[in-house]
Amino acid sequence: MLSKALLYWHTIKYLKAKQIFFRIWKKIYKPRLEIINVSSLKIQNAVGWKKPIKAKQTIFGVGEFIFLGQSGTLKEIGWNGSEREKLWRYNQHYFSDLMAENADERVILHSNLIKSWIKNNPPSIGVGWEPYPCSLRIVNWIKWSLNGNELGNVEINSLANQASWLAKNLEWHILGNHLFANAKALIFAGLCVEHSQAKKWLDKGLNILKKEFPEQILSDGGHFELSPMYHIIVMEDVLDLINICRCFENELSNEQKTQVKTWELMIPTMQFWLETMCHPDSDISLFNDSAFEIAPHPEQIRRYVSRLNISTEITKDKINYLIKSGYIRLENKHVVLLTDVASVGPDYLPGHAHADTLSFEMSLNKKRIICNSGTSIYGKSSERLRQRSTAAHSTLEIDKKNSSEVWGGFRVARRAKVFGIKTKKTDAILYAEATHDGYNRLGKNLLHKRSWILKNKDLCIKDNVFGYGNHEVAIYYYFTPGWKPSIKEANKILVRNADNDQCQIKIICEKDIKISIDPTTYHPTFGTSIPNWRLRISFLGIVPLEIKTLIEWK
Repeated sequence: MLSKALLYWHTIKYLKAKQIFFRIWKKIYKPRLEIINVSSLKIQNAVGWKKPIKAKQTIFGVGEFIFLGQSGTLKEIGWNGSEREKLWRYNQHYFSDLMAENADERVILHSNLIKSWIKNNPPSIGVGWEPYPCSLRIVNWIKWSLNGNELGNVEINSLANQASWLAKNLEWHILGNHLFANAKALIFAGLCVEHSQAKKWLDKGLNILKKEFPEQILSDGGHFELSPMYHIIVMEDVLDLINICRCFENELSNEQKTQVKTWELMIPTMQFWLETMCHPDSDISLFNDSAFEIAPHPEQIRRYVSRLNISTEITKDKINYLIKSGYIRLENKHVVLLTDVASVGPDYLPGHAHADTLSFEMSLNKKRIICNSGTSIYGKSSERLRQRSTAAHSTLEIDKKNSSEVWGGFRVARRAKVFGIKTKKTDAILYAEATHDGYNRLGKNLLHKRSWILKNKDLCIKDNVFGYGNHEVAIYYYFTPGWKPSIKEANKILVRNADNDQCQIKIICEKDIKISIDPTTYHPTFGTSIPNWRLRISFLGIVPLEIKTLIEWK
């Protein structure tokens, strides 16, 4: 009981007073929906609307939904109920298929689904009226209309009442990307709905972003939750906002026009961050809660930026250190190395953080070879906890504990602090190092220091554990599917793929270590589990300890 109390304390102490207040307030105050009557949108006033990003198709046939690798039809499972997990239900209520590939072929189906939603989701009742899915749905219905599709009087009236409800149920208790999405929806509704309340929604949304944009978008361009996936989600939000505010520029005050201009000026920096965090295959790295196919592909972002005529000239160096975010990219002729020297995210909002401090991902000759395990599931489960754990990442673990105390579905108690970050570039090497204190709670001055030394034909990873006492240390290297390691001889591993690409790994340590190659799983998308392999280097004994891992290629 004491242990659990401490876990809660080390979690709650980082929250903002505002979050705590609104968590309590939500339980006490139940806002009443005041029905308003609206019959028209100002779509005809939208001048210069650019087609937004197309989403992945998720509705098939006459109404089969496919989300997170799982299907269901309205006839079988309806709009609400326990037949599907909450994240699946959230996706069902987003209406992202309105913006999907070949959506113009499903206009009648989409129109019927909108009518079905209105009929079966009475105001304020059910998952669909929670602020986050409500926000995304408002935006998607408006985008659908801006793209030339017709919303009838009943649909427009429902849209307006959703916006009115959202304005009273903003996610101040969560903040972060949720509040950003709430504000975006209010701006979209405020610009497009023909009603006296619309100006209040617009002003409220812009006022929220006046504070949240500079807080959430770091000076190096990254989104402050430090997930490449969420960075793209928020970047699409910003591009959509620029798009619609340009269309309704006459509805904005001079101060609001200046605010929109600051968003535009930040896009090149956000684009640079995204390019820095991608592998040579042009897709994102999997740090923290990240997976493919949830956010748009980076190439879709590039094209959208181009359609909006925002100039972004990206020039990367051999070393790019995203100082505010805490990621370092090392790149030479053969290798792209992405290293995590970041904190877990904003102290008051670490929900999408993993215990992955000092982990890294690596591409060799433009093919991913070393990875983190990815994210396939949200919610509270042992599998969710495992995927967030240190042992699911290419980094070092001590005493089978996590470097940061991830727990629940989205909680973090005590968390690792990173310091001593250094980079160096010469003609012969690219170098990065950092130290964290996440294991200090296990023993006095127990620290993990990792350095990466990248040369033309090899990469040396040096792990030092400083401190005192007897400890179990394990270093994990996860390989992407298709690469298989095998023990060649003592302390030497050969890693090969089906194309006969290969590299050799040498483990150098003055103390007795054990080496094992274990089958495991890789989770590049939600709802998927793909077999892959990991290399585990373990030691049990007295620290300090130094282990060098030398990866060589031809």
